[in-house]
Amino acid sequence: MRPKQSTPTIYDIAAAAGVSPSTVSRVLGGSSYPVAPRTKARIAELAAQMGYVSKLPRTDHTSSERVHVLVPDLCNPFYTALVSGLERSLRTFNLDMVLTNTNWDIAREKSLISQLTRLNAPMIIAPCSQDLSHIESALSRRAEIVLIEAALPQKCPGIQFNSRAGGTMAAQYLLSRGLERIAYLSPPLTRHTRLEVYQGFCAAMEAASLPLDPNLVLIGTEEAVTDEAACAIGAQLCSQLLSSLSTPPQAIFCENDMIALGVLQHLRTTPLRVPEDISVIGIDNIPLGALATPQLTTIDQCTREMGSLAAELFHAQHLDPSRKPVQLLLEPQLIVRQTVQ
Repeated sequence: MRPKQSTPTIYDIAAAAGVSPSTVSRVLGGSSYPVAPRTKARIAELAAQMGYVSKLPRTDHTSSERVHVLVPDLCNPFYTALVSGLERSLRTFNLDMVLTNTNWDIAREKSLISQLTRLNAPMIIAPCSQDLSHIESALSRRAEIVLIEAALPQKCPGIQFNSRAGGTMAAQYLLSRGLERIAYLSPPLTRHTRLEVYQGFCAAMEAASLPLDPNLVLIGTEEAVTDEAACAIGAQLCSQLLSSLSTPPQAIFCENDMIALGVLQHLRTTPLRVPEDISVIGIDNIPLGALATPQLTTIDQCTREMGSLAAELFHAQHLDPSRKPVQLLLEPQLIVRQTVQ
């Protein structure tokens, strides 16, 4: 067994402060995510009392261990940001990242995980589907795995975004603006997070006593493997939606920002003005959303922070495999810009 970590971690500080480890990470990492001043002061005080030392990149030349990172779509800015946060934090622990893009290919993902399990290679995985049977099999063989953005098995450390809350938050914001006839556009609901966003949307509509109109819900059948393809799918879904309706919806809720950018692209070819005639909202808060015209209103998933926390989860579990697996849930934040009236 590897020796236990002797210095306090963000999990120790979180337990003492009565807050989540992600809140501690935000405060000690200088994140702009809003945290109450009293909570910030309490965390800083406890960190000082407990002797917490921020992990800074090593400058020595000692050999480092390798962590295999599997993500489904490196062309998607969401995963680019995730990997950026992950790689930066892994370096602080002198861990090298071996990155593999699975391209939404479940067969490839299964084969890679099987090979890496046989080699006793540690893994950080963002799965490409809801099927986690191969991951659970690897865990049963004592594979060292941290999961990102998945329905977490009981004995697996991991981190995910509260996708259902994000779906509910986006829908509630549209409803608060007096927009009740809301369309929903999404890629295939083959991932846990996508299904959770959709269920959060449905829950918000039900809570507002608004029956879900099946004519306003369009779920794509293709998985995009490039940014251009994702935008094209969004534009295609938007075109299909508008051509099937005699009256356009008041708003379009897109399951991710790339779909939303495709929707905005198509709407520019129509007489409909955003947001005067129709509002658009996405989820992810990718950098491209702030550069769009008009700027995209969205839900922030704290993507880089998610990657950073996944690295810290891995490091803690790597140092002490006997510790109880930690599972973190990041909460959404509404980013108000210009595409909702």
